Order: sequence, then structure tokens, then C-alpha cells
Amino acid sequence: MTERRAIVVGDTQATLLVERLVGREHCPHVRRRLFRELAHEDGELALFLGDVVAYDAPHHWQRIDPLLDRLRARGVALAAAVGNHDVFPVPRRGIASLARRGLVPPHRTYQERDVGNVRFVVLDSNRRVLGERAWAQQVAWLRERVAASEASADVRALVFVTHHPPWTNSLRATDSEGTLLPFVEAFERSTKASVWLSGHVHAYERFAFGTKTLVVSGSTGSPRMRLLEGAEARHADRAGLGSPGPFAWLRVHVAEDHANAALVGFFDEREEARVLDTFAI
Repeated sequence: MTERRAIVVGDTQATLLVERLVGREHCPHVRRRLFRELAHEDGELALFLGDVVAYDAPHHWQRIDPLLDRLRARGVALAAAVGNHDVFPVPRRGIASLARRGLVPPHRTYQERDVGNVRFVVLDSNRRVLGERAWAQQVAWLRERVAASEASADVRALVFVTHHPPWTNSLRATDSEGTLLPFVEAFERSTKASVWLSGHVHAYERFAFGTKTLVVSGSTGSPRMRLLEGAEARHADRAGLGSPGPFAWLRVHVAEDHANAALVGFFDEREEARVLDTFAI
């Protein structure tokens, strides 16, 4: 199998006016630079980790539509985990905006995408927005797809993808493990599930849970967040990039018998983008 590639893009939302008024980072110039770099990335799939926009409104989509158009023109498929900002203020309209751009399927908010023998299972972590009936349908779908992947010789590894992370050291956000418990149980039980990717927290974190890896990569232009560090940290961060973390994205490389991901980005816009962390899939 020839090497296959994908990119994974963290939160790209702009800083809201109310956030700027309370001192949150405002970095439109950094976001524009990141979009220029992403437009030239090689890969068959661009996977967004949610909060593509600050909220569902035409002027917010106008900021990222040129990037999506350039990726499509180069033959790059698009997919996204649904973020809480993407479906605000009217969830059905936000989902329709994502679907029109090919980021989610027409009739549901979860999906799977294969890059070589790595399968990305992209889930909707907005449980309250979905409602319990749709949530139960998603959980049933997940269990069926994990079982099918476990039985398939064409799938070597599974990567779970959600917007909200089950674990984080964020100062502002708490762990979502309880809300996402059916996902967590499926992840822990699967012999092929090796990595869980999330956004939401505008920072970079990498945790090891036994042989499995959780990565939070939530700032590809969004205002960066502080993390609990040292003795205050809830979980041991194996990356140790600190906070505020880098503006960055992930490059995924898939070969026949192995796959890996590299975090690429910069802390200061005057720096060249470089590899800041790597992990196996």
C-alpha cells in the first residue's frame, strides 16, 4: 500500500466580540496564515474537530469557505465532528450549514472515513442538542461499526473523533467522560481503537491511557486557552507543550503496517511552522 495522508484541523472559530471584551485572544491574522498553509497541505481527507465557526452565520462561514473551496478543488474530501458553536443558535440550521459543505452527511451528524487501513469514526458529542433518542441511535451505530471494524481485515486501526474531549486539563472546560460514557466504553473495549482525537479546548494535550492515546488539538486559529499544569493537572500530559499552546494542525501518514501523526504549527506567528509532537496510530 502506498502511503496515504490526511490532515486534522482543530477549532477554527473566530473570537467573539464578547470574548474580546473580557480579554480573550484575538488573532485573525494568525487564522488567515493558517488557512493559507492548510490550503497547500497534501492529503486525501481534511478532518475538522468542530467549532469550524464561532456561530452559524453567513459572515462567519465566509471566513472559512475559501479554504474549504480550495481543498475541494484539489480533490481533498471534507469531514467534521459537530462542535457546539457550529449548531448555535439554531441547531438544525447549523447542521444544515455543515451538510451543505459536505462536512457531515445529509441525514445524520456522525460518520466514518477511511484513510488506507485506518478508520476514523467521527461522532457527535453534543448530547443535549441531539436528544436522547438520536443519541441512542448514534450509540447503536457506533457499536455496530466498531464490531464490523474489529472483524474486517481491511481495518488495522480505529480512531475515535469527537469535538468534546473525555479528558482535559483545561481551566475552563471539565472532563466530558460522564456524558460520553458509551463512547468511552466502546473505545476501551475495542482491540483496534488506538487514538481518540478531540477539539473544543483551545490547546494541545496528549494523554496515554494504557496502550491508547487521547489527543486534544483545539486551536487552529481560535483563541488559545490556559491549562492546569503541574500538581494541579487532572491528567499527565505526555506532550508537555504548556499553555498557551501552539497554533497547529495534525498531519496523518498511513502505511500498510503502521501510521503516525505529527503536530505541525508555531507558538509565535513570526516562526516557521515545524513539527512539535508526534504519536503513533
